[in-house]
Amino acid sequence: MNDAILPLDLYLVINNSNIDDYGRDILIKLYQPIVGADAINLYFTLWSELDYMRVMSEEESHYSLMSKTKKDIYEIVNSRKLLEAVGLLKTFINDEKEKVYIYKLYAPLDPNEFINHPVLSVLLYSNLGKKSYNKIVDYFKIPKIDLSKCSDITSSFDDVFEVIPNINYDIMIQDLKGKYKGDIVINDSSIDFNLILSTVPNINKRTLNDETCDLIKRLSYIYKIDTSNMIDLIMQSLDDRSMIDKKKLRNLCGNYYRLENNGELPNAIFREQPEAFKSKLKENSKKSKMIYTFETTNPYDFLSSKYQGKPTNRDKKILEYLLVDIGLNPGVVNVLIDFVLRTNNQKLTKVYIDTIAGQWSRLGVKTVEQAMDIASHEHKKTISRRKATISKKVPEWFDKTIEKSESSEDEIKEMQELLKEYR
Repeated sequence: MNDAILPLDLYLVINNSNIDDYGRDILIKLYQPIVGADAINLYFTLWSELDYMRVMSEEESHYSLMSKTKKDIYEIVNSRKLLEAVGLLKTFINDEKEKVYIYKLYAPLDPNEFINHPVLSVLLYSNLGKKSYNKIVDYFKIPKIDLSKCSDITSSFDDVFEVIPNINYDIMIQDLKGKYKGDIVINDSSIDFNLILSTVPNINKRTLNDETCDLIKRLSYIYKIDTSNMIDLIMQSLDDRSMIDKKKLRNLCGNYYRLENNGELPNAIFREQPEAFKSKLKENSKKSKMIYTFETTNPYDFLSSKYQGKPTNRDKKILEYLLVDIGLNPGVVNVLIDFVLRTNNQKLTKVYIDTIAGQWSRLGVKTVEQAMDIASHEHKKTISRRKATISKKVPEWFDKTIEKSESSEDEIKEMQELLKEYR
């Protein structure tokens, strides 16, 4: 089945849940820091297209969706995938006659479910930081009121109603509207559960049910734990009945990651350029090779290759600021870092970075190629204005003729050495 979406392809929205003002609050405060404002805006836009019964929309083209959101088709697909990843949306395709995309909306998790979720809570913490995270948690906390000196005078059901038996009526009615919640799905897990069962002989097999296995897969994914280390953590989490204590396992996995990563939790600086914003260039030019490097290297590794060592805590905060606060894509951050280091005497000056990042954010720079073109244009304007040359510090991809000219053997060898740094 072809999933290459076009502006003229049709779509319709199905409501699989109810959402109220409290649900909107949850989406903005808990989900938006993870998926971004564009994705949440797409969710609300799809929601607004439902009929007066809030069940199903009419068929429309994606071109109309582009007009409503002022986003191109690639940005819409990227936002859609972000919503799918966190369990707010499921997408289906019906192409029997003409291709129709079916978008099935799900309600957000309750704050208690979200904050205790093994993956979403970690991502929220990583994106917000400790202070903002605690502030959000406090916002959703229920005020504590001392009722110890009060008497409970609440009426019970049988105090008010009289049950009439023997009514011939089937009360099991299906397919009613309700608050159905989606959940995140993680397929990228290398955990070998057969090895776990054979290696931990005293484990109660009943404890490895679908729910627990799903938790283990999520923990292994978010904390980058392989089967061998997960076995050790599972053994430490067993209670006196040889059942896995899920809360204890979560804490052990978090502690394991912090121990391996200098006390830090997993965060955005280790993400690569999203697939929706990667280029489709196939030529073997030097510029294409540089684009490939920027797109397939996470900002932390890219900066490490520039330093030939580990970035400082200050530099890591700059990367997080660009990715989380400014909202630049990882590949775009790589271009920005490369440009700043080469034109600013290998120094990451916050004020200089802010100026460039703010401009790129306002211009809506999403791809590596866009970032390279804008950086090249701005650099040439600077040269013209100052009437000075700083060509020795400029990335090689600034040359207009790079894409058209054939690379010499020395240039190819030089590029191969450069690419080694990023692998």
